[in-house]
Amino acid sequence: MPFDVSPSARLLFQGDSITAAGRDPADGLSLGHGYVAAVARHFAASGATADILNRGVSGHRT
Repeated sequence: MPFDVSPSARLLFQGDSITAAGRDPADGLSLGHGYVAAVARHFAASGATADILNRGVSGHRT
């Protein structure tokens, strides 16, 4: 499904270990291996650009 995204769009994902999905907290650009990375791949495949941030924290509840 096509969608329009502003070039300055920023998507912030916050949550627990499901969101973190193995991301490296020391690397601010790490997306992990879960749904956040899948969204980023979808954006890239569609040609859309956005700043995608994963701030999931393992072991914390939301």
